[in-house]
Amino acid sequence: MGAALVAATGASIGAVGNLIEDGLQVEWAGNWLYLPGMLLLGPGLAGLTVAVAVFGQGAHRLLAGVPAATLIGFNLLERGGGVLVLIAWLAAAAVALRIVAGVNRRPLEVTP
Repeated sequence: MGAALVAATGASIGAVGNLIEDGLQVEWAGNWLYLPGMLLLGPGLAGLTVAVAVFGQGAHRLLAGVPAATLIGFNLLERGGGVLVLIAWLAAAAVALRIVAGVNRRPLEVTP
């Protein structure tokens, strides 16, 4: 959970910095908010990948590919990394929907 919190904090700080820098044309926000946020996001995603791969059970370990692909896509953003992130998150959504559909297919046990 700690790695996810670090990644979420980094992404949030970076998003606020980007909003201030690009939206309000305040140049210092890029250096003082966006950059530190992105420096938190990288290790947070790497830690989250390791945590899901090590502590996940069964097929859920495959979901470690989502933060890994997000980290790779983040680093390759100028070279089409956004497409990799999109594919990873769509695949994760498909897996999540399959898990939910599998849970809903189980017959209910009714006790009198």
